[in-house]
Amino acid sequence: MAKPTLFSRLMGGFATLDPKSWRYKLACMVGYLLWGRPLGYLSWWPHGARSAGILLFYKGKVLVGKRRGVDTAPGKYSTTGGFVNPRETFAQGAVREVFEETGIVLLAVWFSHTNIFDIFERCIHTAVQKDFVHTAFSWIHHLTDEQAAQLLPETHEVSEFRWLDMAELEAMVAAGDMAFEHEVTRIRRAFAEGKHLP
Repeated sequence: MAKPTLFSRLMGGFATLDPKSWRYKLACMVGYLLWGRPLGYLSWWPHGARSAGILLFYKGKVLVGKRRGVDTAPGKYSTTGGFVNPRETFAQGAVREVFEETGIVLLAVWFSHTNIFDIFERCIHTAVQKDFVHTAFSWIHHLTDEQAAQLLPETHEVSEFRWLDMAELEAMVAAGDMAFEHEVTRIRRAFAEGKHLP
């Protein structure tokens, strides 16, 4: 895993994007003073332009984990995924993230453009003083019994795992327990399209 930059370490919890946070306000002020616009989410990550993840399903439920040891939304739940390192393909980055976060071993060759679930691009405000496009790939994978048995009780990035059906997901959203709205949207879409079942 790539180490965060000095600015990332100094700013810490700004990545939670809480507008009430003093870190958020400070970063926006710095952005306005230096470049005439606020610093945006991901703007100081050394490889923030590419990310990849995999929605892991087992017996019709999706896996989410409680985030820990990270700047972004600690204590909230998210699916598996993260930034793609230099010299990694999107698929390689996705399976590495799954292993780091869950202990489950998958192979990158299983994931290609032919079975991709979602590709999206969105503009982020600032990245090293200029606009850029963040590209994210995501796949769906249905775990076998053997793969599901590899799931660790916790890892250095995740302290707790939960398997959610649609009703349980909506209850967590209502309670404010989910980290990222775009992940919730993706999970809802997977359930709506029947992709939670193999």
